[in-house]
Parts: sequence; structure tokens; C-alpha cells
Amino acid sequence: MSPVNAGFAIRRNGSCLRDVEVFCDKTADPFVACCPNSLICPLGQTNYDCCPLGSDCADPRLTPSKPLCANATWDLFDNEGYFCCEKGLKAYNSNGTNGCSKAEEVPEGVQLLSLLTTGVGE
Repeated sequence: MSPVNAGFAIRRNGSCLRDVEVFCDKTADPFVACCPNSLICPLGQTNYDCCPLGSDCADPRLTPSKPLCANATWDLFDNEGYFCCEKGLKAYNSNGTNGCSKAEEVPEGVQLLSLLTTGVGE
């Protein structure tokens, strides 16, 4: 995993990766938002920011000059707010909520979202 100093959380189907990520909050069932375990995510957000322990995610000095995922290997998307998916997954909008899945598992009737930044490495 390649964490950065700050960035957006990943959407996972079901649960965060054990011993690698921290749970931020449930989003739309069955999705959850997760940050790398070296970062924190303030509660009460819609699109979760991940920032260093002991810092304030709202601090403009921590805001990257362009939107980034909190892990450089994740793909970045936007649906009226940034979020990340595992590299290679499709992102979609389903009734105003975000999801990530393999291309063959994308639910019918959802709006596919455009990839903004491709993850690097792994």
C-alpha cells in the first residue's frame, strides 16, 4: 500500500481490509468508507477525507493541490464529491450514492462514473 499525507477514502463492499485500513463509516448499504490505517477519517462526512493522526482534515495546509486518493494505488472518481475504488473496479452512481464493483457485477440501471485518476503500482 502507498499512503499519501492526505486524500480521499476508498469505498469497499462489506468491510475494510483487516489490519490495513480503518473503518470510517457506512455509506450506502453494503458499502463502507475506509482509510489506510496510518490515517484517520473524521465522522459525519459524506465523502470521507483521510488525514494524519492528530491533525485536522479541514486544515487547508493538508489539502492536496489536486484531489488524490489516500492510497496512491486506488482509482479516483467524482459523483458530486470525490471517492476512491480499488484499481480497475468500475464506479457508479445508484440513486445518489457511490459504489464500486467488477465490470461484470455492476448493477443494472446505474450510472457509470468517469475515472479521474488511475492508481499507480499494484
